[in-house]
Amino acid sequence: VLVALYVMATCGSLLASTHRNVRWFGAVNVVVVVVLVWVDKTAFISLWCAWAAITSVCIAAHLRHYEPRPGSRGRRDTASNDSARASLRP
Repeated sequence: VLVALYVMATCGSLLASTHRNVRWFGAVNVVVVVVLVWVDKTAFISLWCAWAAITSVCIAAHLRHYEPRPGSRGRRDTASNDSARASLRP
């Protein structure tokens, strides 16, 4: 029961996103979690940790490359973000 609540909390927020790619990611995440439980209930924690590492990389990549649509509530000040990124480049 606790695992089901945890999966609903973590995957539910992805499925409720306004971003289509994030919703797809949430759907894939639900499928993978079901498969992981089916593969081996005793190894669920270690398999879940491996999957969590993979999803963390995917989320970081999405956030790094996300460009808000015009008129959407995305990054507030893109000019300062661009100058901040430029100052980090060698």
